[in-house]
Amino acid sequence: IIGAFRWREITNSFGIKINIWNSFKAVMVAFSANLVAPAKSGDFVKAYATNISTKKEKLGSAVISERIIDLISLGILGLLGSFYLENYLLLIFNIIMLMGILGVLILANLYFEKLKLIFSSKISDLLLQSLLLFKAKRLGIVNTLFFSLLNWIVGGLQVWLLFLSLGENISPFIVLSIFPITVLISIIPITPGGLGVRESGFIFMFLPFISTHVSTLVSLFYYIFVVLFLALIGVFFTYYIFWHENKNTTKS
Repeated sequence: IIGAFRWREITNSFGIKINIWNSFKAVMVAFSANLVAPAKSGDFVKAYATNISTKKEKLGSAVISERIIDLISLGILGLLGSFYLENYLLLIFNIIMLMGILGVLILANLYFEKLKLIFSSKISDLLLQSLLLFKAKRLGIVNTLFFSLLNWIVGGLQVWLLFLSLGENISPFIVLSIFPITVLISIIPITPGGLGVRESGFIFMFLPFISTHVSTLVSLFYYIFVVLFLALIGVFFTYYIFWHENKNTTKS
């Protein structure tokens, strides 16, 4: 549900009006696609699953912008977490990541026309359009950032509850501090859906606080209850949108 509000807000920032039900369907289809797609690249399916009469390239740019805001959210949470953990290596990493993203956004907005002339292709144009966050509707961007932060905080609390269910009395602040880094590790494009990479990230990052086998179990439970469960529900939405709705459109 949070993801649906986030998708609606970022598309609104690009001047695309969609209702919450349309947004929810697109997000559920993306969950299904991300089960096999590396680095959450399945999110691009949202551009095709969002059933409105607008250019899909514009929706594709919105997908990339949403991912950029997600990275900013994870960087902010990771930055706060590194202060809490007093981990200066993580602090430096998050500062560099946030400054790098901010620098790219500033340069893209300042030299958009020149970059558009240099990189004149549909793919480069899609990427450049996605970087124009400063020129988009600010309220929509702020709302997208809010829902993105909320999404990852809820995800961190889910991980904390999984640790509690296995008898580990770990502070929720420790989990919320480490979880953003495990998410960043899991989106490294090595395996479908980040399977295996996510587990390695959990083991490595939670090693100072939790035993290896418990971290592995929590990572697997998170995958089953959050990723796999939503992806299976998303299969029904995929059928509904790409077969049922298209069939009705063809008949009409």
